[in-house]
Amino acid sequence: MLSTVLHSRFLITTLVVFIILLISTIFTWKITSDLAEQESKNRFYQDSLKIQSLIQVKLKLYILGAEGLAGFVEESDNVSRDEWSAYIKKVNLIKDYPGLASISYIEKVENKDKLIFVEKVRKDYPDFNIYPQTNKEEYFVVKYIEPLLVDNEEALGFDVSSETKRLKAIEIARDSGKASSTGKIILASTNTPGFSFLIPVYKNGTDLNNPNERKANIKGFVYPVFRGDAIFKAAYGEIDLFPEVDFEIYESENLSGDSLLYDHDPSYKISQTQTKPGLYTKEALSIDSQSWVILIAVKEGFGLTKSQQLLPTTVLVAGLSFSFIFLGLFLRRFKQNP
Repeated sequence: MLSTVLHSRFLITTLVVFIILLISTIFTWKITSDLAEQESKNRFYQDSLKIQSLIQVKLKLYILGAEGLAGFVEESDNVSRDEWSAYIKKVNLIKDYPGLASISYIEKVENKDKLIFVEKVRKDYPDFNIYPQTNKEEYFVVKYIEPLLVDNEEALGFDVSSETKRLKAIEIARDSGKASSTGKIILASTNTPGFSFLIPVYKNGTDLNNPNERKANIKGFVYPVFRGDAIFKAAYGEIDLFPEVDFEIYESENLSGDSLLYDHDPSYKISQTQTKPGLYTKEALSIDSQSWVILIAVKEGFGLTKSQQLLPTTVLVAGLSFSFIFLGLFLRRFKQNP
């Protein structure tokens, strides 16, 4: 009788220990899985912040370079073509700024001064004309451009305000006193996406306390044009720092090809792909007065080393194996000692 009771207690104790081992295994597996997932989220969060910071810092650096040129133009009553070209070469504004396709000076020309302006510029460019030909109160005309290549020469004389999209950017930059982006444009020289900024230049020594004063005293704009792929790649260098992450930059909330400025990995479409919760983010990318949209998401194999990825499975297999080995050994002993 006593032997039967002891046997029953031994069996119950064995089963209780086995259940505790199973619960402990599942609990440990859940903890390690959660830690691995959290580690992925932490790394993704850090990469997301780094991507945004690199792009913002790089573009701000380029804008600061263009603003320095704007200051140089503003201090002069009438910058000549040679002075314009010499300044850009002196500070290596093209050479040291990869992704900068060209940089132009756009001058405000009132209708009454149109013919005089054209005649003056023809001393440097004999075939110069303002185009498209329209009759309005004022024009914003490309007067100088660097580098002076064949494709770029075609931009000379272009009235930037003749296009609705660029006119809006002109008005924003003029009235705010800050750089304003024209948004996505297709570069004629490469037929690839790009974008540009308009940086206002005002008459030297004038009051600029409000939009009306800035509008009355606008002199022109410095106009850097960027190659989309080149400028964003320049933000993180020649080596891809984020091979396991894709990011796409859009000029607006319209997440379509029409507003896409840059795609880090064209073979992976974030806006069309189901992404893991916590490993996808949509953020506002602020560049001066401009606000773009950046989508960032992980790709396959992101975040953890192979050993980190296998750790939860290893814990689960090891725990279950130990639990069933324990159960088997004690059941065998139970049978051997009836």
